[in-house]
Amino acid sequence: MRNHILSATALLLVALPAVAFERRQVQTKDRVFGTITANQTTHEYLVTVPRDAVFSMSLPKVKGSSLQGSMSVLRDDYRNEGLFLIGRRKIQQARVPTVTTTYRALVQGVNGSVGDYVLKPKIKVRKRYKIRGKLSDLAPPGQITFGALAGYQVQVTITWSGPDPVTLGSFTAPDGSDMTSELDPKQKKTSFRQKGFMTPETGDYRVVLGIPPTAKAWTLEVKQKGKPVGTERQLRDAHTLEPELTLEVTNGPNPLIRINGEVGGGNEFVLGGNHREPALFGVFGSEIEDCGLVQLEPGSTPSTYILSCDDTHSALIAVGERDATRRILDYVADPVIAPSGEGTVSFPEFTYDSPNSSRLLGWTEIRTFAESGNEHTLVVSDIRRLSGGVFTYTVVHTAPDGTTRRYDLLPFNN
Repeated sequence: MRNHILSATALLLVALPAVAFERRQVQTKDRVFGTITANQTTHEYLVTVPRDAVFSMSLPKVKGSSLQGSMSVLRDDYRNEGLFLIGRRKIQQARVPTVTTTYRALVQGVNGSVGDYVLKPKIKVRKRYKIRGKLSDLAPPGQITFGALAGYQVQVTITWSGPDPVTLGSFTAPDGSDMTSELDPKQKKTSFRQKGFMTPETGDYRVVLGIPPTAKAWTLEVKQKGKPVGTERQLRDAHTLEPELTLEVTNGPNPLIRINGEVGGGNEFVLGGNHREPALFGVFGSEIEDCGLVQLEPGSTPSTYILSCDDTHSALIAVGERDATRRILDYVADPVIAPSGEGTVSFPEFTYDSPNSSRLLGWTEIRTFAESGNEHTLVVSDIRRLSGGVFTYTVVHTAPDGTTRRYDLLPFNN
């Protein structure tokens, strides 16, 4: 039997509650109707911009709203993006991206202001690409990579001089699959044209020529056209709902999640996983001094533990399964005892970064509370530890009535 002394001080130190908001993808010409509230002071949207496209975004004033809105654009790692000219009400891309890029667009209230807003993203793609090559070139061009939005129609035209035709060697989508057209190509003695290629997704597409050694010169032209209509996204009702969860971050860092309105059990004595042992992520509502994890069987793969802090908090933990590297794959804590009440916590699944990694990417957790009799399911995913101390994660919460809501922890404090 081994006793692990846990640091109560380290367990209790957490970051300020961060913004918990469902991150959403928006498209060009969408009209996003949102509301900044005291609970949600920052809203984040994902915008995917094709290579060579120009992205802009506006935040026009809304009649009757007291929001003093501002916008900013960050990279995927939440660092500042320097390719934009940013004003309070409009963002304009100063330089186009050289590869298809997803940006994080933020809407915030200035000086604590709250109220309604309308966000209008716009993306203008480059519609024509053309290259020329000849046999005498030191590095003759033979391909075009272009950015496109989903749902655009593409036309490929090839011309050449020489006895043998220059062919369409390949045309691939962002995922590497072959592009096809339902229309027949039109081929003449020194030219080839095919219309009707439809882009299935936003991203980088590649056209590669098949150039015979007899070709003296050639051209490749790619044209695309489309009319995005956008979507009216009414999010104001969702933005004004009271959050069911409070999302925080431990010093680990690890996700720290509490269910609003529930007391005791796993809400006060917050459990988690630490590779080969159960872990304590947080203790709330009481001052504690000493915490310890005791394994009740000898050896390196015990199945039963007691986790306790002082004489006030404890959990009897039964480990279900481990993998070949002794990592815990599931466990049940029953009972979980705290001053405000008891409950149970089960972790039917832990997801790790790779087969031999100790880094958690997510888990499924079920909490029940004796006080209310309620059961809540939390599915934690997309745990990302980025440079500069940036930490984000996603939680899908299933309430006792079966309704689900998604929460994305944004690394911005209220």
